[in-house]
Amino acid sequence: TAYRIDNFIMASGSADSARSLSVQGVIDRAGNQSLTLDIVNVDIAELVKSLDDEMRAEGIFSLNVKVSGPAAAPLMDGKFGIDHASLNNYKFNELGGSFGLKNNQLDLDLNLVPVDSGRISLNGNIPASVRLDSMQFEFNPNAPLKARFIADRFPLGVIKAFNIAEDIAGYLEADVDITGSVKNPEPKGSLHLTEAALKIPEYGIYYKTIKMNVDFTPEEIRLDTFNITSNDGTMYASGKVNFSGDFYKGNISDSKISIFFDKFNPFDHKQFNMVLSGQAGLEGKPGEVVFSGNLNIPESEFNLPAVMALLGKFNAPEMPTPLLVRELTEHHHRGDTLIVEKSIARVDTAGPTLYLENVSGKLKVQIPKNTWIKSEDLRLELSGDLDLIKTKAYFEVFGSVDVVRGQYEILGRTFKIDKGHISFQGGEKINPIMDITASYTFRNSDRAQQELTVNVTGDIDTLAVKFELDGSPISEGDAMSYIMFGKGLDQLTLDQQQDVEGAGGGNVAVNAAASILSSQLTKFLGNTLNVDYVELKSGEGFDNATLVVGKYITNDLFVSYEQLFGQASENNPKAYEVKLEYEIFRWLFLQLNNSSRDSGFDLIYKYESE
Repeated sequence: TAYRIDNFIMASGSADSARSLSVQGVIDRAGNQSLTLDIVNVDIAELVKSLDDEMRAEGIFSLNVKVSGPAAAPLMDGKFGIDHASLNNYKFNELGGSFGLKNNQLDLDLNLVPVDSGRISLNGNIPASVRLDSMQFEFNPNAPLKARFIADRFPLGVIKAFNIAEDIAGYLEADVDITGSVKNPEPKGSLHLTEAALKIPEYGIYYKTIKMNVDFTPEEIRLDTFNITSNDGTMYASGKVNFSGDFYKGNISDSKISIFFDKFNPFDHKQFNMVLSGQAGLEGKPGEVVFSGNLNIPESEFNLPAVMALLGKFNAPEMPTPLLVRELTEHHHRGDTLIVEKSIARVDTAGPTLYLENVSGKLKVQIPKNTWIKSEDLRLELSGDLDLIKTKAYFEVFGSVDVVRGQYEILGRTFKIDKGHISFQGGEKINPIMDITASYTFRNSDRAQQELTVNVTGDIDTLAVKFELDGSPISEGDAMSYIMFGKGLDQLTLDQQQDVEGAGGGNVAVNAAASILSSQLTKFLGNTLNVDYVELKSGEGFDNATLVVGKYITNDLFVSYEQLFGQASENNPKAYEVKLEYEIFRWLFLQLNNSSRDSGFDLIYKYESE
């Protein structure tokens, strides 16, 4: 009339640290059962190592479960815990809890106590039922829910165990009761961050103080305080999120969050940094979420190789399908008796795609000046206005960006960017239209000064590149010849013949060496000196070379200094020159200059035709 399991044991390990799984109990023909399941001394380190080689976790896991009653509606009572638990060398004094299943309610009591101080506890019950006779798991989101979350001076330093931050300080305080149902939760309580600070040097995040105060009511979540202080400024936010029955679907009607930036540094790294001012907002309306804002970037700098290397770290490797999932899938296709039934009521899911489809708005970004894009061979200062707009299933970018000043090095030659205009005209694909002109001044074999100009126009897919020498079009081959040797293709052939006879070859070698050395000096000075702009003009050699350095004193005042090496000549009469450029408006500049020969000022009106 019954099946009795007197003692079923699976064990491994030594006598001192034996790992075992044991089952005892009785199951009668009616399906009633009285079973006890014990799992003892499971080494977490070995288990985690088999799943993730980089994570270091330690501890001894134990589980005790008692099952009674009919298989169609079993009663469960269990305890679990991890003794001597640690994660990446961060230790916990207590990690464990208990659970029980009765009357279609799953009771849970979880405690987490770190070694430093404080604790986190979560207890309550959620609607759930289990049928062991058919392995059927049921969940009703409309059934009553009751839970309580408590954080008592819980140290935020626990986050360091997950290798997210190098240094994080502060504590989490919370006491939140949740009633209602999973579909319609009704939270009540508060959550605070105190004495908090965050430091992640890899991403340039240095937040000196973080303060947050969130109040929960059955109707809404109120963000009373959220302040972050960076090296230069602050960011603060406030608002509310309405709790409606469709909140879990992404419906946040009558909700509004306002964010303000005052010279705030979202990141402040040697290779990429930014100062941000302005305001942004998020507002919930029936059926959609609307963002808005007007942001100003008075100062920023991005080193392209460093930024691209950093972004490359976000490429997560493809995760293999877990063995259990593969086995269950194969069993399902073979028509095995293991069946997972549908839940009583299907919960509507709201993934990222659903949220994104319901988001619309416009964010205006102003770049007055002093935004630099840099690499080993590139140095650009940008200015412009951009609009980030979303009305459909994708974001669009409108506006334009101008190059205020800049230089680009090709084969040891420094091209000065005379004009640069990049416009964005929206569309699902970001495909800006460019009009960039750069020039390189050199002296030919007759020591006459010439200017090689390159003009790049069109969008990314249909770029057109044209070269000109002193205003006359030349071929790409001639352009490369002038860049490398200072003379055209036809002249290069003759010079090579003359070089064999020992005539003229020395000048080509000297000029090439001077240009390459100029390029290397420019890079060295740019990395050594704390300046924004560096240019070394070598001309036909170093007899009349000049060094130009420039830096922003404020966001509106740019100072440059040019120094001549060697003797002044008719072509380069000034031994030195200092210039101060002050922006009154974006189209009106005041420029003051002082040199070894003269001084004065200019009022410059900048006009650009469409």
